Amino acid sequence: MANTNILTSTSVFGKTATLNVTTTMANVVANLGNSSKLFKVNSLYISNLNAANVANVSVAFNRGSTATYLARFIDVPNKSTFTAIDKNTIIFLEEGDTIQVVGNTTGDLQAVCSYEEVA
Repeated sequence: MANTNILTSTSVFGKTATLNVTTTMANVVANLGNSSKLFKVNSLYISNLNAANVANVSVAFNRGSTATYLARFIDVPNKSTFTAIDKNTIIFLEEGDTIQVVGNTTGDLQAVCSYEEVA
């Protein structure tokens, strides 16, 4: 696994990923194991689209087979947004790392993740 040196990188691309959150843990962003890239995750927002009901969400950072929760069973009020990652809590994804999201319901939550792909 390569460890990309940010100072000697030759390109940085801004990216945005989205995910309709379900009751199954799923990648919102994944840095493949052989990418030779580093991902700088700048923000992750979870929106509750339901007009009446609270939904809860969990967000995990995964390195290999080890999940570390950034947020666990957080209630997102109806018609509201939860900020899981922002400019004060930047996360770097090395090769093979992922950020995953799961909710307690399907169809109410959406995730938007902004990140930089550094090569």
